[in-house]
This record gives sequence, C-alpha cells and structure tokens, in this order.
Amino acid sequence: MIKSIPRWPAGALLLTLALSGCTGQATPAPAEATSYRVVEDLCERLDHAWITEFIGTPVKVRAFEAPPGDDVRRRCTAGAATADMDATSVQVNTQTTGELSPQPEPAKPLGGVGDQAYIRLSEPFTFISEHLGREQTSRIDSLMAAQGPATVMVTITVHAPTVPGDAAIQAVLTAYGKDVFALMAESPDS
Repeated sequence: MIKSIPRWPAGALLLTLALSGCTGQATPAPAEATSYRVVEDLCERLDHAWITEFIGTPVKVRAFEAPPGDDVRRRCTAGAATADMDATSVQVNTQTTGELSPQPEPAKPLGGVGDQAYIRLSEPFTFISEHLGREQTSRIDSLMAAQGPATVMVTITVHAPTVPGDAAIQAVLTAYGKDVFALMAESPDS
C-alpha cells in the first residue's frame, strides 16, 4: 500500500523555488567599480582644522615630489608647531595600485573605512625635555586602509605637554581615511 504524500500549499512551493534561485529572475548586475586617481593637491583639500585648534597655530602643507613617471603614488604632510616646540602633523601616503596585507599586532581591524582597514594606536610616552625644561608627551598613530585598488596610510604625530586620547585620535584617523578615499574617487574635473 502506498502511503499518501502530503501536499504542499502552492505558496510554500513558490517560496522554496524562490529561495533556491529557480524562479528565472535575473540576478542584479554588479555595481560599476569605482576608479581611483592620485590627487596632486590632496593635503590642501583635506580639513586640518583640528590641528590648528589643538596647537593654536596655522597649518602648513607640503607635498612631496613624485619621481618622474610615477603616476600611482603620492605623499604629503600638513602640520603646525609653536615656539615652545609643541607640534602636530599628519602625513598621508596614497597609492592607486596595490593591496593591503593583513597587519600584525598591535594593529587592529577598523570598520567603516574602505573595504579593509587597520588602526595602530600607540601608547603615549612622556619625558623631561632638557631643551624645553619641561615635560613633553608624544604619540604616533596610523591608519592603513584599502578600497578597491587604492591604498591609504595616514600617520598622526603629536608632541605636546598633553596629547589627545585614543578615541579622539581614532576619530581623526577615520575621518582622514574616508575623506582621502572620497577625494581619490572624484572625477578629474572635480
């Protein structure tokens, strides 16, 4: 004797077909890949107001000359210093061809910047400067990120009686990373 086979409702059958991809609907086309370019005036276009607020003096920008024929890498810095030798700077290195290797400790993965990002926060160190006759604290922190074929490394260096905490430095590095990728993805006419 053959046992009766339970019947599935038509809705359940259609749901099963839809979930298995057998409905015959076209899959959406992949989004067009963004192209990235080097930006000659990158540091001039980035917002460095936080440096002026922290140090209290105007920011100076310097772009480094690229070797002849190098149209994939650029480097620039922006920074400010006081007469008392307090200084803050940011260095930005960009490349339009490459990839980012996983970074070893103490770098930690960071979400929200590009396809892949790592942040390396240093432990601030304080010392007595004989030249200044006072305590000086320093920290050097960096962000390494990749988005498509573009890679970015941002390094912040601070030398002052007190330095920003980890959360503030991470927020600034994250903002720089996002802004750099946005500028690199703009059309040349922007």
